[in-house]
Amino acid sequence: MHSLVYGTIENIVLIDGQPVLVPLPKLLRRRRLGGRNQEARPCSGNYLLKRQVLELFKEFECIGSGVITRIDVKDGLPYNVELLDNSRP
Repeated sequence: MHSLVYGTIENIVLIDGQPVLVPLPKLLRRRRLGGRNQEARPCSGNYLLKRQVLELFKEFECIGSGVITRIDVKDGLPYNVELLDNSRP
């Protein structure tokens, strides 16, 4: 997400709350026309996770097993999560 900066991650498979990266999710990078496009900032290996990332991990746990159809990323952080709701008859 950090290197994506702005865009969408699609079709993330979860098994027991853990993302399965085979096959890799589709990354859609968003670029602004006529404006400044922000590039990913260098990241050291020593940092605290932001609140949005922790909330995403909690969402993974709540979902358990399933497919997240879309995660919108803004400024390198998760913004929205979409998933199929199979709970309705």
